[in-house]
Amino acid sequence: KVPDYAVTIGMKQLLGARQVHVFLGWPWQCNVMRRALLGPVTMRFPASLLQNHPNTRFTVTQDVADVHEQVPE
Repeated sequence: KVPDYAVTIGMKQLLGARQVHVFLGWPWQCNVMRRALLGPVTMRFPASLLQNHPNTRFTVTQDVADVHEQVPE
């Protein structure tokens, strides 16, 4: 279940959290998933910094997981 409301926080607060849960539910987010999980860790793509977080969980819908074509970056 996705909350109706959310807040925006900075990377310092995000990386300082005990646990991080990222939910990706739209097919266009397949590129985000790929780069965040498999790409190089770089400030040019801040989500990649989550690779170094000790307790990060990604939840993706089947639509995101099923996209086989590479989305232009």
